[in-house]
Amino acid sequence: MALRGVIEFALRPRFVAPIARVSDPAQGNPAPYNGDWVLNNGFAYLDRQGRTISSADATTLCTNVAKGGAFNFNVCLQQPGIRLLNLYQPADRFWLFQGIESAIFLGLAAVLLALAVWWVMTRLT
Repeated sequence: MALRGVIEFALRPRFVAPIARVSDPAQGNPAPYNGDWVLNNGFAYLDRQGRTISSADATTLCTNVAKGGAFNFNVCLQQPGIRLLNLYQPADRFWLFQGIESAIFLGLAAVLLALAVWWVMTRLT
């Protein structure tokens, strides 16, 4: 079960490089992803130079620009040039991912079977 969790949460998102969709924060998140696997759902941002910054950094930049009063966070992000970054895996990669995971588990099963056969054979002799 531990290996299953490692594969699901640590390895699966990295099987194939995700697609990045950059959008204007004032427009909000783009159209629905229609079954795609969204990895971060707009909680990552890009600065003017294209470097990834955290939500905390984006909030700090925005509050430094806003200086009090009620404001729209997404509109505020436009002033320092911050853009939303959405990372996703398209739905058509589903079977590719299933094949990769199947190969991992079949390979592991073959190694464990070979180890079990070797162990039994050495104990019998």
